[in-house]
Amino acid sequence: MDPNWPKKPAFQDLRRLLRGRLVKDRSLKKYTTYRVGGPADLYFEPLDRDDLAALMRYVHEREIPFFVIGKGANLLVSDKGFRGVVVNLQKGLKELNIRDLAVTAGSGAVLWDFLYEMQRNSLGGLEKLIGIPGTIGGAIYMNAGAFGSEISDCLVSVDVMKHNGEVVTLNKEQIPFGYRKGFTEPDKITLSITLRMKASDSAVLRSTMDEIWRRRKSTQPLSSPSAGSVFKRPPGKYAGVLIEQAGLKGTRVGGAVVSTKHANFILNKNHATAQNIYDLIKMIRDRVHRRFGVTLELENQLVGWDNVE
Repeated sequence: MDPNWPKKPAFQDLRRLLRGRLVKDRSLKKYTTYRVGGPADLYFEPLDRDDLAALMRYVHEREIPFFVIGKGANLLVSDKGFRGVVVNLQKGLKELNIRDLAVTAGSGAVLWDFLYEMQRNSLGGLEKLIGIPGTIGGAIYMNAGAFGSEISDCLVSVDVMKHNGEVVTLNKEQIPFGYRKGFTEPDKITLSITLRMKASDSAVLRSTMDEIWRRRKSTQPLSSPSAGSVFKRPPGKYAGVLIEQAGLKGTRVGGAVVSTKHANFILNKNHATAQNIYDLIKMIRDRVHRRFGVTLELENQLVGWDNVE
């Protein structure tokens, strides 16, 4: 990493180079749905692709880490924060273009807003994803899915930016999608996606979305800060059921607590720290493994942690 990082000269260099909003030592608490996390050395909101390309070239030449935060809906950022640049694409890369059944959406667009826009335009195929928090970019990173649907079902291609600022288009077949596994190449950033949607009845789509949203509200703890499902579904089992059967509902570490409504959610109930949440994750994994011989795999992404399992 550049020895001047993140000292004043590096910040001034980037100030001159970039056009978007650039902030030093930005707390990441307000950018994560857990409402935890320390500061990023620099926080950047590019105005457009060219602005992002300028940053990418700068950090690559100096070996400075970067991370795209999206809506922070599936992240556990450490209390120490992130050494490097955190990039938020919601301001500059949120375009939406609709041509018949072909739809192109910027990675900074919010998934919830995108799905309602599809419903208003009588375009179906992804309506069952309603209620999943996050951006289009985050959804592609995780191959977001629910109720038997995944965002990759309708995907045609993804525009990505390489470390040198070059933009390339990847067809769906070039990306090894799987269960909660999407486009995860660490040296590239998703810019936009192109989808092939299905002609559908708008009223039917809205009815389906409303019903799924009611089901989510009835089964998930949505009134407290969380990051959604903490663990992936083990083959042939459900993480929440295993956690509940291990007697862990309501278990607390500091301000972090296992939800009594859905055991695969950890809630920030009383000013939890990221370390509280991580310690509770370790406790859950240990207890479930000892009880059932199942090793739960994290669905939450760890950011800024050193020497973690």
